Amino acid sequence: MATYKTPDVYIKEISIFPPSVAEVETAIPCFIGYTEKAKKIKKNDLHLKAEKIKSIADYNELYGGGPPLSSINVVLDSNNNASEVDLTQKYYTYDCVRMFFNNGGGKCYIISCGMYGEDVKLTDTRSGTVKYGMEEGLKTLKKEDEPSMIVFPDAVLLSTNGLYDLQQKALSQCGSLQDRVLIADLKNTGDLDADVNE
Repeated sequence: MATYKTPDVYIKEISIFPPSVAEVETAIPCFIGYTEKAKKIKKNDLHLKAEKIKSIADYNELYGGGPPLSSINVVLDSNNNASEVDLTQKYYTYDCVRMFFNNGGGKCYIISCGMYGEDVKLTDTRSGTVKYGMEEGLKTLKKEDEPSMIVFPDAVLLSTNGLYDLQQKALSQCGSLQDRVLIADLKNTGDLDADVNE
């Protein structure tokens, strides 16, 4: 009960309605890429299926671990200290999901569009009906309403034309649905001294 110390007219407002703005999550990414496995109950039952996960433990259970490293190059300086370390691996989705959760991410979706050991492809039909590839993962995502960000880290392993073609299709999906954005990576040409105006 409020205590009034001076005589005056006071208005006491009582809210009878709940808050008008509902709290919703605004950034739910969907990672489309290659995984070690895609198994919830039976082999490959999560292939090209959007699955919501809430931790890296969920990812490990359904999609396996990270990819094996292809090579590790270490350059030592004159004091035998590592001055450069270059880790080469073929797939990036696992590390991106791991960093998402390590940096406080709450939940995300995963779409496995292929397995480790396969070449990253834009689209690939095997034995007539089974489809694989990044574009097929993007088509699967179109049916989902909750994800608000499209992320495909493995797409940088496509050819330059394949990467940009996939990004154009993802931007087209963003434009038509109006409820998501694309996180786009660029090809690493290795030429850091190139003139930007060329």
